[in-house]
Amino acid sequence: MIDQDIIKKSGQILEKGGILLYPTDTIWGIGCDIISPSAVERIYKIKKRKRDQPLLLLVSSIEMLKEYIIDIHPRIETLLTLHTQPLTIIYKANDLVPSYLVAEKGTIGIRVVQDELCIDLINELGRPITSTSANVSGRPFPNNLLEIDAEIKDNVDQILYDAEHHTAPGKPSVVATFNDKGELLFLRK
Repeated sequence: MIDQDIIKKSGQILEKGGILLYPTDTIWGIGCDIISPSAVERIYKIKKRKRDQPLLLLVSSIEMLKEYIIDIHPRIETLLTLHTQPLTIIYKANDLVPSYLVAEKGTIGIRVVQDELCIDLINELGRPITSTSANVSGRPFPNNLLEIDAEIKDNVDQILYDAEHHTAPGKPSVVATFNDKGELLFLRK
């Protein structure tokens, strides 16, 4: 059971432009409110990440996903309903996705999370949150909170975890896009 007081406090931090370090349904991530350009820039600085490497969005449901994309092929929607493994898909972003999060081709990677902590956090905020791995660019992904570099931990506004979420599953999600027929094209397996 996730402590709802922690979720509420985390939502308030996000609303004020703060950055969270949190476990996801894949690996530990750093994230912020999608409508905070200053927080997004802070994430890039903390990670020492190139600006041309977009952050992805986490959403709590397929319904929320549809609010931020231009179109979803029916086969992909069915896949998301049935798929049990974390899957990040590249979509054409609509105007609700801030331009500073959209890739050159007008796309954005979005994952419908299945982890209860992430779902509660996103629902508390009422919109998607950004996510990127909790490592300095080029360094290995951390398997647990203890493996996350101090320079990451020291530069976020809150570390969100409980005993149950001390260790994230430890593997980044599969990343794919899809064609007009709804066939997946894998970019990272």
